Amino acid sequence: MLGEAYELALRNVSYLKEKASRVELDSWSVEETWVNAGFSGGFNGSVAGVDGGRNWVECRDFVLYVVDAEAVVFTDGEEGESVRMVDVDVLYPHRHVEDRIASYSEILEGKAAYMALRDRKVDRVFMDGSLIGVLIRPPFRGYASLRERGFERHAERVVNSWDRMLDEAVFSKRMLEEVVCAYGEMGGAAASFLESAEKLLIYRRLLEDYGDRLVFVSKTSRGCDYFKSFKSDISIFNEFTRRSGYSKPLHLEISRKAKWRFPVFDDFFRGLTVTVFYARLEDRGPVLRFEVPGCVEGRVVEEVLVQASTYSVLGYPYPLRKAHMDVKVSDDEIERVFRIVGFYEAERGREFLE
Repeated sequence: MLGEAYELALRNVSYLKEKASRVELDSWSVEETWVNAGFSGGFNGSVAGVDGGRNWVECRDFVLYVVDAEAVVFTDGEEGESVRMVDVDVLYPHRHVEDRIASYSEILEGKAAYMALRDRKVDRVFMDGSLIGVLIRPPFRGYASLRERGFERHAERVVNSWDRMLDEAVFSKRMLEEVVCAYGEMGGAAASFLESAEKLLIYRRLLEDYGDRLVFVSKTSRGCDYFKSFKSDISIFNEFTRRSGYSKPLHLEISRKAKWRFPVFDDFFRGLTVTVFYARLEDRGPVLRFEVPGCVEGRVVEEVLVQASTYSVLGYPYPLRKAHMDVKVSDDEIERVFRIVGFYEAERGREFLE
């Protein structure tokens, strides 16, 4: 089949290129939104870049996973002591794999960020990814049926355990066997919601205690809140701007993004506003998406961008780049863990294809 796909692609090169580059937008509408600015003032203080990594091996009967996170700290241009977290375990039960492991990674990232702010006293934390994405993933559809069966009491036990939450990588796993046994065929979904409750508690505490000292940075985004185009805002800004600068900020309400009830703290998260803007830290550098909790305006936006540009390498904050490289879990590394544990003979369900 691949041979036919190659031939079809070659016959349609011009059409595919034209369709991919088509932007139904006038440059003046972008120019009205973009503020040319330099960020060379420098910053004397402390920042952290936070990222997480994950990988897993899926077998017929279980999943072995590795998740980790790191807050890379820089003070006055010098790298300091990082905050590192890691978890290696067998996923139980063996369902909702991708959503649950993504939640584990986001839990560790949130805890690393909290400890960088609390213990390392950093002025601002730059986190890889999207705050909106973290909060609304996984989609919480289907939670109502678990609530009808009394699930909220388990979630409440998690959210009332903040004093012990930071002592373990994933605290909610303490309750996992009890919850899975209680909900039988819905055990996988119940486990996912239980872990989501821990994640939402971590991010609520981050937002309440540190507010706009958190900044989320994305290299890619599907968001189209500015231009309502079939192409993403980030690709449009990349196409029509070249100078360093930023877009006039938008204030987005989480209630407009989440079409379902949160397992915990529903009123808090539905009432949350996130400020979104796009920026180039350097002329002709990459356009990045920034999200800051709350409603912030130009002064805070420029303060954030001065701090990010102080550590910019090729238009991207170096603490985030270093954190990304440190936490990446390659296929070779997860395979090594798999063999260290001794799961040589475990069937992976793909043997008949090989």
